[in-house]
Amino acid sequence: MQENLSLDRTMLAYVLSSKPFAMEVSNKTTHEYFQTPIQWLYKAIIDHFTNPKFKEIPTGNIIEEFLTKNYSDTSFILKGIELFRELQNIELDPAEFTWYLDKLKVRYNDQVQRSCASGMVRLIKEGGDSEERVEKVNEVMRKSIVTIDAINKQEAYQEGPLNESAKDRANHYKQVEANPEIARGVMTGLTEFDNITNGLHGGELIIIGGQTSSGKSILMHNIAINAYLGGYNPLEEAPPGAEDEVKGCNILYFSIEMPKENQERRIDACLAGIDYKKIRDGKLSIEDKAKLFKVLKFQSKFTKKFHIIDMPRGVTGREVWD
Repeated sequence: MQENLSLDRTMLAYVLSSKPFAMEVSNKTTHEYFQTPIQWLYKAIIDHFTNPKFKEIPTGNIIEEFLTKNYSDTSFILKGIELFRELQNIELDPAEFTWYLDKLKVRYNDQVQRSCASGMVRLIKEGGDSEERVEKVNEVMRKSIVTIDAINKQEAYQEGPLNESAKDRANHYKQVEANPEIARGVMTGLTEFDNITNGLHGGELIIIGGQTSSGKSILMHNIAINAYLGGYNPLEEAPPGAEDEVKGCNILYFSIEMPKENQERRIDACLAGIDYKKIRDGKLSIEDKAKLFKVLKFQSKFTKKFHIIDMPRGVTGREVWD
């Protein structure tokens, strides 16, 4: 326990040493990451630091006032004040902050796993109704998975002053000037959107929202098809070359509202520019039938992949990920 508290003390010492460290710890942990005897101090420090009225790291006087207001045990108050002073005097190496934070995450991850395992074993041993027990065990697992996902989530951001990156930006401009494709993302086929964004870029998350039946699905459908084609005409021969040698994108398409077969027919109709219902009902004209078979041939030869996964309504994000 003393070794674990040593880690807790070191992390809180980092929090007290600078605002950037305090901000990162407040964003990436909760009081539950810390051992019970020291959780009160984490909450006192972080609550004061994140309070919009202060936005400062608390001083010894502030911690003393916090203890006096919230606790009546004089011995505990005195020990708390002494602990705070000890943390302020711990020698730290800023280069080791991330290493210590990772150790804290790993320890909490282990605690969550052990708690999950013991909770499941207890429920299984209790017996009772089989269906009810299974659901309770599943709930323990679900909560643990959510917590573990939060522990291990990856932050994607950069920081730094303008003067340090000015030279890099000048070099980047010269590279783009010589080869504009460097700055070009995945074109959606939506002219105004593509003009503003220069396409979709890696690391971006685009959320499209709207009322029921407002056209969200068909919009995403069209974006996926345009990204897949990469500008090629599906009524012509598919371009030769390996997957990484041709334009266009591989698409992973989750269909939650329409069976895979129907989705495929809708894509065929879009590529050929013909009526979906007439494909479904087998009532194409000779001209439209020729178009259908041309786009089917294009798809069979095109080296980019359009992969459809048909999933039921009500599916969760976890189930999609799995």
